[in-house]
Amino acid sequence: MKPVRVFDLEIYKDYFLAAFRDVKTGKHAMFEMFEDHPFDITGVRKIIKESTLVSFNGINFDMPLLSLALKGADNATIKQASDAIIMSNLRSWQLEQRFKFKTIQAVDHIDLIEVAPGKVSLKIYGGRLHCQKMQDLPIEPSASISPADREALKIYCANDLATTEDLYRKLLPQIECARSVRIKY
Repeated sequence: MKPVRVFDLEIYKDYFLAAFRDVKTGKHAMFEMFEDHPFDITGVRKIIKESTLVSFNGINFDMPLLSLALKGADNATIKQASDAIIMSNLRSWQLEQRFKFKTIQAVDHIDLIEVAPGKVSLKIYGGRLHCQKMQDLPIEPSASISPADREALKIYCANDLATTEDLYRKLLPQIECARSVRIKY
């Protein structure tokens, strides 16, 4: 059985972070891209191939943007794509047309927003679950990221991974039911 890993992204004009947390071991794998530090495409592809990925809003946000990064896009381009999703409500197929890429499809992926009741933010679900720590984004989305900011963003992202894992564990009965029905057909 493949390891289950929750994942999340942090995106800035000069910084990109793709973070994964193994649900069984709690170990993190964080892949950064910034000036003079290229994105480890091979390492990320290996994690994707060997894992069941769990995200919150991954179908519409994380998977397309991760796919763009895996295509070799730079930070500024990924940030433009992120802003297009957030500010213009661009759908993944529109993003693919505008930025000329394809979202990776052969992925074992569970998007918790598709399973969770109520369609609210991850932070609200975290509050409902009484998660240990609730934190807002520590750095403005339009900011340039310094080396110290990178560490703050990794800590912030790790907290979001913990919240995503808590929600995954809460929704596991519904996820298992949905997966068993899908497998039977």
